[in-house]
Amino acid sequence: MTDNLTPKAAKKVRWTSLEISLITIVSLLFIALVALTVLFVTHRQDGVCTTADCTRSASRLLENMDPTVDPCENFYQYACGGWLKRNIIPETSARHSTFDILRDELEVVLKGVLEGPAGGGSDALTKARTLFKSCTDESNVESRGGRPLLGMLGDILEWPVATDSWDDSYGANWTLESAIARLNEKYRMQVLINFFVGTDDRDSNAYIIHFDQPSLGLSSRDYYVCTGQYEQACRAYMQFMVNVVTLIRSDRQLSVNKTLIKKELDTVFWLETDIANATDSPNERNNPVLLYNKMSLGDLSSNFSLTVDSREFNWTQFTNYILNTVNITVSDDEDVIVYAPNYLSRLSLVLANYTARYVSHCAQTHGKEREGRQNVKKHEM
Repeated sequence: MTDNLTPKAAKKVRWTSLEISLITIVSLLFIALVALTVLFVTHRQDGVCTTADCTRSASRLLENMDPTVDPCENFYQYACGGWLKRNIIPETSARHSTFDILRDELEVVLKGVLEGPAGGGSDALTKARTLFKSCTDESNVESRGGRPLLGMLGDILEWPVATDSWDDSYGANWTLESAIARLNEKYRMQVLINFFVGTDDRDSNAYIIHFDQPSLGLSSRDYYVCTGQYEQACRAYMQFMVNVVTLIRSDRQLSVNKTLIKKELDTVFWLETDIANATDSPNERNNPVLLYNKMSLGDLSSNFSLTVDSREFNWTQFTNYILNTVNITVSDDEDVIVYAPNYLSRLSLVLANYTARYVSHCAQTHGKEREGRQNVKKHEM
């Protein structure tokens, strides 16, 4: 027997709301996927940066190259030929590079900032602008003349060649530790001995006193041969010192005998040359293990005794002269690091050959080394 179902008896299929929602979401995701695929295919750049900065950098690289040269024959010319054609070494420089160009551009920007109004900005910026204006105010500098320098000389136990009474007024009480400590703690000038506080190389959590060899009046120890390429620099350096002494004695209304002045400064220059030769060369200072010599101040005094006119240098007193400016006192048991033991050993032999007058001369000469270097550089150009 066969069952006959009428249309009314058949069940009508209906979509539920959940099914409709899922189908809609799937359809939208499919459309979004297709759109992203089309965008990726049509705008794909193979990982190449096309921003404005990237474009400018790429342009500079292409300008600096010389594509007419075979890189297999001369790669340097191929990579830098374009830059070499567009840039020449200025007559006032011994070298020229992109870093020099960036430095010049930065100086222009910095000059604009420093020439701005004194008010506004941070406290540090205000101080920098004040300092800059004090250096560029030439009329005020000229009106003050040598008074600032004359006032400073008495504060640092005088410059013997610039006065007629050094031996009587200062020589009897002069000590090496007090003289160079004064230059260090007040004027930040490292003379004969470089003293500073820094991180312990073997304990980054600790600060410790360091002793090292100082910078020199001339650019390096090589200059003190005073022959060949260094001859002109030595002459300029000596002439600068003679000129300064002449001006000081004239301002003080003292007699000026350039022959005697030069004779005395020649001896000072010999002392400075001996000190330069006592320093370690850069190649001798390449090994940080050999540079690190930790010891107490008491051991430093025992190992490296310095004597000037039978007056022994007191390392602990020298250290305390400087640290007293921040209300700190140390004893002979204080640990320090000596970076230049060879220099200190040689310095002891050098100082034994000169009197306190000439050692004091050398200290004051270094006190003016920045001006001297600027003068020497002008003659080197």
